[in-house]
Formats: sequence, C-alpha cells, structure tokens
Amino acid sequence: MRNELDIHQCLRVFDKVRRHGVKTESGHHFQGLTASSDFDGYTAFLSSNDVTLTLFFHNKYDLEYRQHGDVDAFVKLLSVIDHAANSELVDGRV
Repeated sequence: MRNELDIHQCLRVFDKVRRHGVKTESGHHFQGLTASSDFDGYTAFLSSNDVTLTLFFHNKYDLEYRQHGDVDAFVKLLSVIDHAANSELVDGRV
C-alpha cells in the first residue's frame, strides 16, 4: 500500500478541501473529506468516515482504516477531487 499513494496528489487534494470546503470545528469539510493540520502545520490530516491519512514531514504518511476496501474508496475519492477542475468544485459538480 505504501507505494500506491501519491503524496503530491494527497497534498493537492488537501489544499482543494481547505480552499473549497466548509470550515468546521474539526477542519474543512468537502465532498466527504475533512482536512486539518496540527498547530504548526507540519502534519496534515485527510479523513473520511472510514479512513484517516496522516501526512508527515518529508513525504511520510500513515493510514488508519478497518477494511482494505475502505482504502480503495478513499484513494478513488482523492483521485476524483484531484482531477476535478476548480470550477467544478465550486459549482459542486464533483
């Protein structure tokens, strides 16, 4: 699994969720993902209902999940949001 995640894609999605998402107590929420970071911004979190991705400094990461199928759905959602144009994101067409 470590080689399947594209860290640069994850960071792009994190940025899109932060820019287009609704701010809540737990972070910014958009299209089923929540993006947040620790107090200094060096550790970023992307989470869905079933998966939490922790992005550390130097492109290291950790995935927490219960079932492997949950990770597959999470990775697919990352790809959909990453490839959507910003106008689609704003209009809610993703």
